[in-house]
Amino acid sequence: MLIHRSPILFAVLAGAAAGFVSMNALQAARPAAAVVSEANTVRGKIETAGNKKITVIDDQQDRQTFDVDSGAKITLDGKNVKLDELTAGASVTVMTKKGNDSLAVMITAESPE
Repeated sequence: MLIHRSPILFAVLAGAAAGFVSMNALQAARPAAAVVSEANTVRGKIETAGNKKITVIDDQQDRQTFDVDSGAKITLDGKNVKLDELTAGASVTVMTKKGNDSLAVMITAESPE
């Protein structure tokens, strides 16, 4: 029998041995990547970028315009850039603020080939 060494499994087994399992123990053992964010992510192509806004044609061919947060992290080909350095046609992923789907907080773009 193969036993997988998982922090979650360990927390459950340790808690069972002690007679209880707390939610805090499970949450602490859960890898950060497993935490689901409520932020919205949109992928597509840049139509326009500048003046604190970005417009994206998403993968379903819908046009979506976002306000860009003043502290947004913006990258193009892995390098930090300003919003107005993004070019039309670039592939882009826009992540919005949790609870505000119209405010972009992270923009990751790749130049068109």
